[in-house]
Amino acid sequence: MAKSRTYLGMDGGATKMMVQSIRIFDQYDFACYNSYNYEICYEEIPGWDKDFQPEDTQLQRKLAQENNLNISDSEKRQGNIIIETVQFCYQQALENHQVTSGVGLCFPGLKTEKKDGTVLLVNGPRIPDFVLQLRKKKIPIDHIYNDSDCCVIGEIREQSGALRNIQHGIYIGGGTGIADGVVIDGNIADFDEHDNLKRSWELTLPSGVSIESCLAPKCLIDEYNTTNLNNPIISLEALINLAENKHPTADKLITRAVEAMRILIKNRVKYIYNKTGQFCQKIVIGQRLAVALSSGGGKNIFMNKIHSVLSQDIPIFLSTDRRTAALGAAWKAACS
Repeated sequence: MAKSRTYLGMDGGATKMMVQSIRIFDQYDFACYNSYNYEICYEEIPGWDKDFQPEDTQLQRKLAQENNLNISDSEKRQGNIIIETVQFCYQQALENHQVTSGVGLCFPGLKTEKKDGTVLLVNGPRIPDFVLQLRKKKIPIDHIYNDSDCCVIGEIREQSGALRNIQHGIYIGGGTGIADGVVIDGNIADFDEHDNLKRSWELTLPSGVSIESCLAPKCLIDEYNTTNLNNPIISLEALINLAENKHPTADKLITRAVEAMRILIKNRVKYIYNKTGQFCQKIVIGQRLAVALSSGGGKNIFMNKIHSVLSQDIPIFLSTDRRTAALGAAWKAACS
């Protein structure tokens, strides 16, 4: 029997954290999920401010460049709740005998130079001393991994992952924001090292709004609810159903989301071709965005519109397993 090690993967998002036990095989280049899975919303921890608003992204970028983050007390408090959540999840895993070889944690946002904290975050508080705070609580985490990269790693390294054995591919994960990923020559492209490779919140439609704000499920839901206060929705599936029933606002938002998807994929396909002279082999859509697009057997108005504007030469795969980022974080920890 092949030898294996058990790692704990922790996927921290804007509103909740998922923890997954991962089995990594020493003799092979893949991992698989163990049965242990735990998920918790930050608002379950006392003190969480559901109305917290981060600083403007451009201001955050300017402060990061000046190495003067200027984090307010309210932002520190919100960050402390996230630290407490990590601690609680780690203790839960210990009590369930799930921590053996190590722990990997991924989180959104731009990281510090040493990858031990966050200095820019679109949907939450910056925590520049993330690792230091965790170490004070005896949690063995050395780096904060990029959540987008971990989604892609999960699709590459999971035994039946959607990007296994793919040389050139595109990953688009959707939830609170968008997880961006590009695979070139079998390797994950580093957005920080490629000037021409922009994240979805840096790319815009001709109107000036970001791709992320037009495509992320939470953004779509929030924008619909701002003009339909009496009949709010809580899922992208609900928005899709409304669009299929010809609700004008829902149809407009879905149409704009499809255009955002088209622009994003066009950007990625062009980048891959310019770098390699070869074409993209596969587009993988993941996380909550994939779950919604798979409704109706994948034959809903949103998915139909996507197919109508994209080249049929590149297959699109919907990856609905939301544990991929946790697997990627565990893999990163195992390989560090």
